[in-house]
Amino acid sequence: MRVTELNIYPLKSARGISLPDSAVSAEGLPGDRRAMLVDPSGHFITQRELPAIATVLARHEDGGMLLSRDQHGEIVARPSGERMDVAVWKSIVSANMADAVTNDTLSAWLGREVKLAFFDNASKRIASLEWTGDETPVTFADGYQILVTTTASLAALNDNMRENGEDDVGMERFRPNIVLETDEPWAEDGW
Repeated sequence: MRVTELNIYPLKSARGISLPDSAVSAEGLPGDRRAMLVDPSGHFITQRELPAIATVLARHEDGGMLLSRDQHGEIVARPSGERMDVAVWKSIVSANMADAVTNDTLSAWLGREVKLAFFDNASKRIASLEWTGDETPVTFADGYQILVTTTASLAALNDNMRENGEDDVGMERFRPNIVLETDEPWAEDGW
């Protein structure tokens, strides 16, 4: 078994960034899913609902985030200091919101009214106690700090999909932080 990919997704549901190496903190890989888009009421928006988010590239820059989209240019978004309670799945999180100019630009890019929420040091979120058994911190990730996928399991999934007349899916569809090259499918179920 060996690590073949390390990725972070600074903006939830946006394009990922490949890393040569990374530290790991209690909240996962530094910089991962530290921002997300929400609707005007504060409910999170993902690719499932707005596929165009996948075309946005986000990079951390000087206390903010450099956001770009092909054919639309780029903007630097910074937390404004205005806080808003935002919802990500069953969690309500106090987030530091971007300014109106950033939100208007992103809304124009995506064709829908959105607001950019930052997870900062004042933001707190705990992973589901049902699965962790203790108060495990997590940012705007769907459930846990780090998503690990394996090559053998993806190959087995794609074999099954082909047998059922479906097209293969790529590893990027799962938005993993760590991809492990493995020989045995589903070995991770016993880890």
